[in-house]
Amino acid sequence: MAGAAAAQSPGDTLLSITYESGTTNSGITGIEASDAAAPDAAYMVSPGAAGNYAVAHKVVHGDSAYYSDGNWRSESSTISVARFYPGEERRYEFSLLLKDWPDWVSPEPNTRSNIFQCRVTGDSYVPVMVRIQRNALQLRRADASTATIVPDIRPYMNQWMHFRIDVLWAMDNTGYIKSYTRLPGQAAYSLSSQVSNIRTYTGDTSATSTSGKFGYIKWGVYGVPAGVTGIAYHDDIRILKRSETALPARFGNVQASRTGSTVKINWQTLSETSNSYFELQLSKDGNNFTTVKTIQSKKGDSSVPQQYESTIAGADMAALLGLPLMLGLLGPGLYYRRNKRSALFVMIAMIAALTVSCSKYNEPIVSGDGDKIYLRIKQVDIDGNTTFSKIVSVLPDNQ
Repeated sequence: MAGAAAAQSPGDTLLSITYESGTTNSGITGIEASDAAAPDAAYMVSPGAAGNYAVAHKVVHGDSAYYSDGNWRSESSTISVARFYPGEERRYEFSLLLKDWPDWVSPEPNTRSNIFQCRVTGDSYVPVMVRIQRNALQLRRADASTATIVPDIRPYMNQWMHFRIDVLWAMDNTGYIKSYTRLPGQAAYSLSSQVSNIRTYTGDTSATSTSGKFGYIKWGVYGVPAGVTGIAYHDDIRILKRSETALPARFGNVQASRTGSTVKINWQTLSETSNSYFELQLSKDGNNFTTVKTIQSKKGDSSVPQQYESTIAGADMAALLGLPLMLGLLGPGLYYRRNKRSALFVMIAMIAALTVSCSKYNEPIVSGDGDKIYLRIKQVDIDGNTTFSKIVSVLPDNQ
């Protein structure tokens, strides 16, 4: 298969780039070969990993013909085709041959080049990046963690290596990234790294955002050290659909701000399945959260984004800020005790304390550091299953 296919079920191929057309775009409209001006920044080589052809990208540090988009780079991309969005589960496959790379030596930078990326538009953090790190191949992930997927590339120089990366693209902490490697002489792929329960989609899909709306893949040579000519071959680049796990809700953008004693919250769900309600939770330290308000789901089931908005007034902050609610319960009992004079004194003291406490809720809400509090949203479905949004800082609207 030489091009994109309409995906209907898990396992379907969304994009297959085999280069058997003998052209640097594999005969697929929308595949960009390279933005570098050098005629050999991207060129065809034969044989490929499994067929007749593969694509080569070349970068010569110091030659302006290999300088594009703000760096020494030559990369192909799918920015116009096979995009990914939050809530999708994908497998990315590619074969790689590093052509005559010299050994890393000090004081050369540790990171030598990026050779495969899942990017999000705009200035969003790159959530998946395979790069040459010294004499190894390393995977850097959306949570900034790294994993070595090939400890030493030197025994495999000028040989084809094969990789798979599975990702659940999520804007909350339900995402995962897994990588698999098949090196020369190996008959099967083996798991080389995994991380789960993280946010993997680093963009912003809100209606007001001007970037981060979708993701796409890039491959080639991005960055080379001074004095180095970097050449990498790529072949059999595929994107496959994996089954999207049915979660009660997938969160989109979550925003919160406060004016005086009122917190305003806006959030988005990308989809909802048997959703029942949301709990708005606040924290003074970002670790221990208290539910202060409950909001019912609009539809319960929805395959299209839903927008929500709510406010939390100062009077609703009792559980978070420690309002002595028991005073109102203790007062009557004390009043009717035999020692009425002592009871009256205690009542006056408690009323004064209550007045002071209540006045706190008409002042700006602050955390222990006097600067911010934290919000997360807990979602609960009709069976009691839950998911959580990302945690956001609640700052005054003038910050």
